Amino acid sequence: MGLLRLIIFMNKKNTEIILEDWAIVGGFFDTYHRPEDKIKRLIGKVYNHPNPTKFPNEKKITTSSVFLATGECVVTRSGTKYKLGTVSPEYDAYMKKAYPITWDPYNPNWCKETPT
Repeated sequence: MGLLRLIIFMNKKNTEIILEDWAIVGGFFDTYHRPEDKIKRLIGKVYNHPNPTKFPNEKKITTSSVFLATGECVVTRSGTKYKLGTVSPEYDAYMKKAYPITWDPYNPNWCKETPT
């Protein structure tokens, strides 16, 4: 299935799922892989999820790994499409200090995450 076709069929109820107060977090990593191969996930408060019983507004979640990211639109490996809202103030401060020239919260650099 082509990438464009995959994105079109992502959110079956045509709802725009928004992730507010978000940050990028890393997944499992070992010394045998390059740092840029580290799995990236997002954490944040979800809004407008098509399954409000399981994911009510303002519920803090961790997404599955990021599959595709362009600007404020993120598609995860599970097939969920998120629109990024406001970045976490703590994460924003960390990124501005760590990467003052390259950090743009409206077009995140997916190769950096909060240190663990």
